Amino acid sequence: HGDGDLIQLHIPHFFKGLEVVGSRAHATIKGGNLVAVGFEEWATIPSDFNVTPKLRRTKAYKTLANYVGRPMIRGETTCKAELQILTLSSQMTTYGNGYSHVLAWKVCPTFEGQNQEMMEGYVDANIGKVYSFKDTVDYFQAKGGVYPNSNDGVGEDGVEQAGE
Repeated sequence: HGDGDLIQLHIPHFFKGLEVVGSRAHATIKGGNLVAVGFEEWATIPSDFNVTPKLRRTKAYKTLANYVGRPMIRGETTCKAELQILTLSSQMTTYGNGYSHVLAWKVCPTFEGQNQEMMEGYVDANIGKVYSFKDTVDYFQAKGGVYPNSNDGVGEDGVEQAGE
């Protein structure tokens, strides 16, 4: 920004070639000075963490179909199935133990009766536990108008131009 006067960095976390979901480092540099740095869900992953899944991606799809209770009609419509590493916070584990990590399949199936929804699920790639299943569509819709220059009600540039 500002011809390089303000630089913002975003560095995603990868381990053995896999993305660590939700984990990143970020920094802001202003006028050559580091003014802010932060880490989100960043933790040391043990070097012996195994990134080879015990379950195939087809099993992840079947696990989600059982979880939802609907037949799947096709897979990989909104994302490509891929292995990722999930960071589990102490809220999901025992208090005081910090973060832990699991290998998971990220899959985006389509189920019978599904319309505009774009489903995304995370399934443990070793034991088949479903960690997350959600619709990723943003359904927000806004309507309104604009005041071109002011809201004083005088002239065309002070009167609301209604929109839909």
